[in-house]
Amino acid sequence: MFKVKGVISCLILVASWLNVASAENIYQVEVNAGANVSNKELVDTAFERIMLKVTGRYDTLDNEILLKYLPPLPDLVHQQTVMGDGRALFEFNSFKVNQLLRQAQISVWPTPRPNTLFWVVQDQEDQKTLLSEHSAAGLITGLKEGAQVRAMPITFPLLDFDDLNQISITDVWGRFLTPVVTASQRYNVDYIVLIKATLAGPKSQLTWQLIDAQGLPLLQGEEVGLVEDSSVQVSHQLADYFVGQSSRVLAASDDDYVVVQVENVNAMADVVMVKRFFQQLSNVSKVTLKTIAPGNMQLQLQLMGSQEELKQTIAMHSNMTEIEQDIEGVDLSWRWQVIDHE
Repeated sequence: MFKVKGVISCLILVASWLNVASAENIYQVEVNAGANVSNKELVDTAFERIMLKVTGRYDTLDNEILLKYLPPLPDLVHQQTVMGDGRALFEFNSFKVNQLLRQAQISVWPTPRPNTLFWVVQDQEDQKTLLSEHSAAGLITGLKEGAQVRAMPITFPLLDFDDLNQISITDVWGRFLTPVVTASQRYNVDYIVLIKATLAGPKSQLTWQLIDAQGLPLLQGEEVGLVEDSSVQVSHQLADYFVGQSSRVLAASDDDYVVVQVENVNAMADVVMVKRFFQQLSNVSKVTLKTIAPGNMQLQLQLMGSQEELKQTIAMHSNMTEIEQDIEGVDLSWRWQVIDHE
């Protein structure tokens, strides 16, 4: 039996992990449904945005092979929901979308995608402030907007006692990487971004730097313009970098189904998280729960690629560690790691 103790806190972690580390469902998108907008226009817009989220590229719809194989777009839509606030929610069939991209040999940005933590200092009227996710700042809004369009997972610090006891405004502003990396460890992210934002009225100068979780500088840039527009561009530049590092074509495979065993599954919250983890992978089209036993669970996965591609995708995420086990009827095994944010 699973332990009941700690389930509530685990479920809170489930919600946080799904919203941040997995971003959102990359095959779902919302579009504005104006009074004079036809349903065809809505579907066209939704598909264009889905292609950007799934592939990470702006030029996907210029691909002649894709256009050759492209069916009527409504055939790709799994569900369409008209919201009460003038928006329409589209969910596309992930299997059909991935099949189309594989036929056209178009690379995708695999999931799960790297999670990036943002340390942001805003200098306005000579007053420097560390910003959290809930700061009333156009800068934060823009970073979120850009990340949402690209389905790029991002995290902001809590700025609680633990954070402020390890890091200062000077550390972020001066790019002192040792305290930044130390303060970031509790968030268990893959990358860290430091942003210095100097605001003068509605305009801003954003200077940013991307480092890995160990503090190795990878990329830097500067944006000048309206605050929210500049921060949107920062998110897009980061997404472009990550796409360039990891995008690949989904390969055809004879290994349509595999059975995987996941160890260290000790609560129902773990079961929920693990199953959702595999459902979010771009090269997995279907996840079926086979068995649950004390300490582990087994799943049957229908793949869009090879077992090797699956292993490469999962290796990008720190929640899973591959292990060698000789278990009858099991193809692959991993150990699940629950991240403690306390």
